[in-house]
Amino acid sequence: MQFSFSGDKPIYLQIREQLEDTIFMGIYKEETQIPSTTELSVALKINPATVLKGMNILVEDEIIYKKRGLGMFVKSGAIEKLKLKRQNGFFENFILPLIEEANKLNLNENELLNSLETSQNGLNTGEVQTRLEKYGKNELPKKKTDSFIKILLRQLKDPIVILLVITVFFCLLINETIDA
Repeated sequence: MQFSFSGDKPIYLQIREQLEDTIFMGIYKEETQIPSTTELSVALKINPATVLKGMNILVEDEIIYKKRGLGMFVKSGAIEKLKLKRQNGFFENFILPLIEEANKLNLNENELLNSLETSQNGLNTGEVQTRLEKYGKNELPKKKTDSFIKILLRQLKDPIVILLVITVFFCLLINETIDA
């Protein structure tokens, strides 16, 4: 997750939007746990109250829910709810302004469709093939997952983890295997 600390949008709204994105894209499946407020605030170096404020909006929107003593979970039906929200937002934020601007330019329906390189019937097979060759498939790139060793080495950069490892070795050295 990346945030703009200098932009106009509050950080808690950015947190909400990015959590929505991860749920919508299937990174967090329905009825599975999401990172806790503490985990996110530590990982992102953000105040826990800010993270909680963003998460509480998702609770109010019935996208996630709290299980007492266990954490936050993605609610069943959340992806469909997010899909409807995005479809409505897409229409309001992109389609309506496009139509309004076309009206201001006195473009008729055919001129608008031509400017979008389409028709009322959609793309023909030839145009589909041309666009596939030009732009490729409409797919998100696969993220390369880090190896176990890389993840382990990254964890060893944390001072608390280093302290724990040193403590374990010290306990083993003085033959206190129960404490190790």
